[in-house]
Amino acid sequence: MRKLKLFLSLLMLFTFSVGSVWGYTITFKDNGTSSDSSTKRTTIDDIISDGASYVQSLSNVSNVYNARSGRGLKLGAKSSTGGLTLNLKEAVTVTSIVVRAMRYSESETTLKIQNKTDYTLTAALDDYTYTYSSPTSISSITIGSTSKRNYIVSVTVNTGSAEPTVFLASVLV
Repeated sequence: MRKLKLFLSLLMLFTFSVGSVWGYTITFKDNGTSSDSSTKRTTIDDIISDGASYVQSLSNVSNVYNARSGRGLKLGAKSSTGGLTLNLKEAVTVTSIVVRAMRYSESETTLKIQNKTDYTLTAALDDYTYTYSSPTSISSITIGSTSKRNYIVSVTVNTGSAEPTVFLASVLV
């Protein structure tokens, strides 16, 4: 019996807690209809539906429209690309930026994140992740279409993940 208690005590000695990724998401407004808007949008109130508290201002807003229901924003127009820069209220150290996006058409499929990486979008909403090689302080996020039009639904700013933590449990034998 004593060996059983000792064995159970050892099993309960360590409790592991694995954290999840920390950060926040900025969600973009669609227009709630079955077709894309033809009105260019330039303000935080017109562009962001959730997470506006993280954004100080917008800049470099070019050819941004509220898209049909479920598709957030449409970046670009028939004859030109589009994009925007989200200027954050506070600089934040990030590990990655995730943009939820989809292509506009088979010939309009490319999205650029942070003016660095081109992503080839698919016909379904998916997550496209720009990962920094080490934690990096940023004060803005730039997203743009590089092949005319595409849709973006949200941007998630990941600030890191919690390290596994070991807690010692107090066990009476």
